[in-house]
Amino acid sequence: MPDHPILLFFVFVLSFPLYRLLAQAFYGDNFENLPEALRFIFTNDFESMKKGKFWQDWDASLKFKFFLVFCGLWALAITEIIVKIFY
Repeated sequence: MPDHPILLFFVFVLSFPLYRLLAQAFYGDNFENLPEALRFIFTNDFESMKKGKFWQDWDASLKFKFFLVFCGLWALAITEIIVKIFY
């Protein structure tokens, strides 16, 4: 847990343009694949398996998790760099 949660919050909020670029890389220029990914996230894996879409579900869920991890790690890394340089 970082020692500067307010700075982390500001870095997280100010990084939204970067998150948008990252989301475009993951889900296409107009976020065409995002609704499908969100649907698969909230669908039970067993239901996806019954429908024959288990691997699509797995892929969409993995992409979304990577996206969230990248966004969180970016904010943490930038916060740590700012703290090391200015504090």
